Amino acid sequence: MKNNRIKIPNNLKIIYVQKKKLLIIQSPLRQKVLKIQPELILAIEKDFLQINLKSDNKLKKKNPTIRALKSVAKSMIKQSIIETLYFFYTKLRLVGVGYRVTDLKKINEKLLVLKLGYSHSIFFQVPNDTTISHLKQTNFSFSNTSFARVTQLAAFIRSYKKPEPYKGKGILHQNEKILLKEGKKV
Repeated sequence: MKNNRIKIPNNLKIIYVQKKKLLIIQSPLRQKVLKIQPELILAIEKDFLQINLKSDNKLKKKNPTIRALKSVAKSMIKQSIIETLYFFYTKLRLVGVGYRVTDLKKINEKLLVLKLGYSHSIFFQVPNDTTISHLKQTNFSFSNTSFARVTQLAAFIRSYKKPEPYKGKGILHQNEKILLKEGKKV
């Protein structure tokens, strides 16, 4: 079946250890190891990875989640292939009077200081596997090898000052546009 196949890029090496149910994905940049469910069978052909269920029909009829397990495994493997090949990054910008971002390189290279209009500064410890770069005082970006990690960090930093719909102030993604609401009419 074609819908159970995943195309393997040329610069990627995939090893399947059947006894331990491990899938090792290697690229020139990094290596990732996935644990495969025991109900799945993987077969590596020339340029494709084939995903199948064990041929136990009684097991398939009793538990409907086992059929869904194949599509979940397929999406996890695809995501892991993408994460081994590329770096992911996001850019954030601060919109508002006095909103600034700085880092304390003297104390700790992975510490961000956010000034967001509160009476105090917000200190944010960046994880070790994430790199940060400042473009301006109001723009910064960070990158990681995991897409989920980048989006999680962006959501966490945005939670300090969510964009508000009346003046458009807050922490926004680089190309995000806020539709402003109309205020009270006098």
